[in-house]
Amino acid sequence: MNVFNAIHSSTSNLISKTGNTGSNGTQPPQLLYFCIIDPSLGDPSKEDDQQLINQILVYLNFEGRDVLETEKAKRIGFIQGLGAFAGRFHNSGDGSLNYIDTDKSRVVTGIFEEKYQFFCGFRFAKAGQSYVRRGLATPTYLLKEFQYGYNLYRINYGPIDRNAKTRLEDWWRIWLTQKFEYPSGFGLTDRGVLNLFSGYRRSSVELPLGFKDNLKNALKQFSSKNSSLVDLLIVNTNWTPTKNFGVIYLNEESPIPREWLINLVNHFERLDLSTGLSTYSLRLSNIPSLKTYYAAIQASSGGNRTLLDRSILQPAIYIHEQLTTHVFNPFTSAINTVASVPQLVSSIGLFGLGSSSNEESEVMDEAVAEAPQSQESLGTELTGKYLLGETSDGRITKTVHLGDFIVEMVVYEINGILFTLLFKEIGQEPDFFASLQSQLDEIYSSYFNDVVATQLRSMEKDLKENSEFFYLIYNPLTKEIKTSLPNIPDSDDIKEIKTSVLPSEGVNRTQIINLTLSLMTHILENHEFLGLEPVEKLVKINRNWWCLHKMVDGKSVIALKKFSPSEFNLEADNLVASFGAEFSKWFNESIESGFI
Repeated sequence: MNVFNAIHSSTSNLISKTGNTGSNGTQPPQLLYFCIIDPSLGDPSKEDDQQLINQILVYLNFEGRDVLETEKAKRIGFIQGLGAFAGRFHNSGDGSLNYIDTDKSRVVTGIFEEKYQFFCGFRFAKAGQSYVRRGLATPTYLLKEFQYGYNLYRINYGPIDRNAKTRLEDWWRIWLTQKFEYPSGFGLTDRGVLNLFSGYRRSSVELPLGFKDNLKNALKQFSSKNSSLVDLLIVNTNWTPTKNFGVIYLNEESPIPREWLINLVNHFERLDLSTGLSTYSLRLSNIPSLKTYYAAIQASSGGNRTLLDRSILQPAIYIHEQLTTHVFNPFTSAINTVASVPQLVSSIGLFGLGSSSNEESEVMDEAVAEAPQSQESLGTELTGKYLLGETSDGRITKTVHLGDFIVEMVVYEINGILFTLLFKEIGQEPDFFASLQSQLDEIYSSYFNDVVATQLRSMEKDLKENSEFFYLIYNPLTKEIKTSLPNIPDSDDIKEIKTSVLPSEGVNRTQIINLTLSLMTHILENHEFLGLEPVEKLVKINRNWWCLHKMVDGKSVIALKKFSPSEFNLEADNLVASFGAEFSKWFNESIESGFI
């Protein structure tokens, strides 16, 4: 995340005050156990417990009691047997068993890479003497979360190694503990409905005419100058408004499987929504612990710069405050502020959306004042920052596994524009990173100054004109998602320790969760949303919320709007027009411009 879209809060909120039981006597859901098995390790000719135990790669117990081998075998046999039984009633694999609910618990079960079976048990939340499903996400959503976990393990270590069971088990123990560190982790979090899709968020920021082709040609030239470069991708990490965040460049001709580039991008997004992108978080081999992370920030008092490293532009804080408080003519005020810093104007042309990890705003003044001069200083011409590369703690890169490729990852950020470079090997020349930075600065100056300035103008427009609808566009062929849907806001217990949170687009957490659940239900019950068949429909999915769903050239376009049936234009020629003048105008312009 970056400073430009952070909402400041007190540093006293760094200490968690969470508990296991709510003030109304409710208990949140609980994690019971998690297991990964490799059925190929069993002996189908035998039906004893040992052949089931032999299949175990990971078994983690969170029940607070000892679990005997016979009980593990019983659970494995039950899951496999019930799965085989359920499979008899379906002609295709997509109808296979994926969860089992009882009065008190839920077990979700799935497959990793069509090879490894996993299952995880949860205890439902308890209200008084009754167990309730409230607070626990749907089975489909939970299964997607476990798939993300597996993808992250693969990115860090490659395929599962049966000889490294201890590492596998330790990694999953950390992932589960930190995923469900807070009660809200059991429910819908961060990206919300987007977690259902096997795709990635594409930035909706308006790009100059010819931008894509010109950038593609420039990056080809850049690649030719760096022979060890395997591929690169570019992400806009500015969240104001939410629709601007996402990929700007993803190589269509990459030798790296697209699936794994998408997995890497989605991990970046989740990190940014959690602790923010920084050297510290990017180096981790697992998801971060919020409690540990923010305790480290509090203890370091700005001393450990790898916790916070993003490019720092002081005017960005002022500009953000001007825009979010709706002062008179905020756009002009912002430009005037930037104009008062000549070094900044000369180095980035017009203006850069200053960026920071989501916690940096609280420590920025102190960190800037006490830290030694670094490359992001306003007194230099360099505006970028290596998050992985030549960092403030020396040369730090990260080895990642993307399909069959093992590459070294370098991450460079300028004003929210994140360059991720994947190398066969890192050059040992003393000026390797300096030369690379010079080239990236030139690319930014040539192609992204206008993009960043456009974001500022769009922010002014968004503040003046609150949109009446949210949109989501999904292309099942390219796996691209464009959306203005807000993320799930942090729960109160997480807000208490975070130094900042993202804007919620004018909708509170409860409203967004309810709307997301309704949209998820619509998507899961209507397979045509994924592009399987043409459709155009208008349905009510929640109290006063309506969903317009339309297929356009193989893409699913969905709009959500809150209004009463009396507001419908019943005399309109089509459903798009009946959804209101604002949406009709946006839809037609988006078709004409190629945005849809």
